[in-house]
Amino acid sequence: MSQSQTVFNEYIIQYTSNGMPYQPKDGVVIIEGIETIEPYAFANRTDIQHVIIGDSVKMIGEYAFYMCSSLQSVVIRNNVETIGNHAFEHCTSLQSVTFGHNVETIGDSAFKYCTSLQSVTFGHNVKTIGNDAFSLCSSLQSVTFGPNVKTIGNFAFYACKSLTSVVFGDSVQTIGYNAYCGCISLTSVIFGSNVEIIDDSTFMSCISLQCITFGPNVKTINKWAFNNCTSLQIVIFGPNVKEICSYAFGNCKSLQYVTFNNVEIICDYAFEKCTSLQSVIIGRNVQTIGTYAFRECTSLSSVTFGSNVKTIGNYAFFHCTSLESIIIGPNVEIISLGTFNSCTSLKSVKIGQNVHTIDCCAFHYCNSLQTITIGNNVKKIGYSAFEHCNSLKSVTIGKNVETIGKHAFRDCTALTSVTIGRRIKTISDHAFDGCSALSKLTIGKNVQEIGDCAFQNCKSLKSVTIGKNVQEIGKCAFQKCSSLQTVTFGRNIKIIKMSAFQNCSSLKCVSIKHNIAMIGPYAFRNCTSLQTVFFGSNVEIICVGAFMDCISLSSVTIKSNVQTIGEYAFQGCTSLPNIAIGDNI
Repeated sequence: MSQSQTVFNEYIIQYTSNGMPYQPKDGVVIIEGIETIEPYAFANRTDIQHVIIGDSVKMIGEYAFYMCSSLQSVVIRNNVETIGNHAFEHCTSLQSVTFGHNVETIGDSAFKYCTSLQSVTFGHNVKTIGNDAFSLCSSLQSVTFGPNVKTIGNFAFYACKSLTSVVFGDSVQTIGYNAYCGCISLTSVIFGSNVEIIDDSTFMSCISLQCITFGPNVKTINKWAFNNCTSLQIVIFGPNVKEICSYAFGNCKSLQYVTFNNVEIICDYAFEKCTSLQSVIIGRNVQTIGTYAFRECTSLSSVTFGSNVKTIGNYAFFHCTSLESIIIGPNVEIISLGTFNSCTSLKSVKIGQNVHTIDCCAFHYCNSLQTITIGNNVKKIGYSAFEHCNSLKSVTIGKNVETIGKHAFRDCTALTSVTIGRRIKTISDHAFDGCSALSKLTIGKNVQEIGDCAFQNCKSLKSVTIGKNVQEIGKCAFQKCSSLQTVTFGRNIKIIKMSAFQNCSSLKCVSIKHNIAMIGPYAFRNCTSLQTVFFGSNVEIICVGAFMDCISLSSVTIKSNVQTIGEYAFQGCTSLPNIAIGDNI
């Protein structure tokens, strides 16, 4: 094998005939006389400490110095244009790199795992910093970008744990996903004027980051971009930010104030668990607030909705336990599933004029809520919408509400009065179950169905007037209404279902008339004050145990239309001396 010699700064380097280096001198390699350092040329060499790449070299090949574990410094002269992928990866002793002015591209993983590298200054012509280029350089403290850097690749500075600040020049256009994720010492970021997108997880878990100022052209902050930046206190959105994507600022536990200027969309989970966030001003351009967008922002006390908000997503403000008042803008049509669920300090709500649906669990467990006015355009109150609002004293239900869903006001233990509007057709199962302070109830004339357990355990309810269009009283509908004394049945009721008035211990008189055909099983069981029952001419069936254990019952008249009296119908009626029974039994 023939050999040649190159003399450079008194160090002598020998090359083989194909241009590959043969032997370093005193741990120093000076490369001159070739244009390309071939892939793997020095890979895994442990005897190289310093490298000087001369003016003849234009390209450093892939893996050229891979895992040179003793390499401490690299000087790259001015003619090198490309540093190949993985060129210096795992050079764990590398402390300094000097880039020549003509380097344009730093390849993927070029300096990955260079755990001793402390500072980097890029030359004027660097345009692209590849994916993972400096990832896991755990000692890297400062990076100075040249004026022409356009692209910072995915994971480029991932987990550079000692990096303290980043200033992006105006030339930077693209910052890849996870580019600075896990840079736990990073305290400030300043964006240049040409960055348009902050990509997925770009600054995720930068737990020391305190302040962000977005450049004027940033339009989109992508998913997880600043998630878990637990020291972040101040965010200043530029005028062109339009969309804040899912989880973008989730778990930013020190963030206190947010103002959205021209933002149009706040996506799902965008600010979830920002536990120090106190105030949110949602600007006039915001149209959509996503699912769980502000979930568990436990210090949030004030939210101002802009006039153009149309959609508030499911559980958007779930468990915002300091939120005290809400004014919902005029363009919101649906208060979605669980929107304000478990907002335990919420005292007042003003519902916009265009809201037509209050969805399931919308105000569930808002146990400081005292009053609410449900506007005239609301048609549906969903499942558990106000369940466990145990400070709620009064409810005004708008004239156009048609359906009160299951459990809608269940366990609203302070609720004293309810006026059910004229268009309501259905009071669903458990709708007012456990409203123990409810003493006054007016059921509108268009109600057709009272669901199972609808008013169960309303222990203060004294009288009930059931509208003329009700056809069925559901199972256990008024069970355990222990103060109920009088019931006036509408003329179209056909069926009183099982246990409908069971354990109504203050009920004294029942007149079952008009079209009632069936009295269900145990319908009036254990009504211990019930003294008189009058059956109308249409009653046909008195089911099993219907008046069982009515110990004060002394008078019963059963008309001739009654065809069936079930087992135990009057068992335990110890004050009943006799029963007049018609001929058709």
